[in-house]
Amino acid sequence: MALFMAMLGPLVLRSSRGLGRSTQWLLDFAVCSAVLLAGLWITGRDGKMLTYGALVLACATSHAVGQRLWSK
Repeated sequence: MALFMAMLGPLVLRSSRGLGRSTQWLLDFAVCSAVLLAGLWITGRDGKMLTYGALVLACATSHAVGQRLWSK
C-alpha cells in the first residue's frame, strides 16, 4: 500500500512541493507498519476490520502530511 501510494500519489495529487518518492514511501511504510503492529497488539489477531480502517486513515494522513496538502 505504501509503495503504490508513493508511486501513484503524484499522478493523482499533481503536487510537487512535498517529499520525494523514496522519502514518501519510507514515511508511508513506517506509518502503515506501526498501525498494523498496533492493531495486532490491541486486538490480538491479524485481519480485523478496525485495523484495516485505521490503516487507511493513517496512510492517507501521512501521505497528505508528506505532500503538504494543507498549504495549497
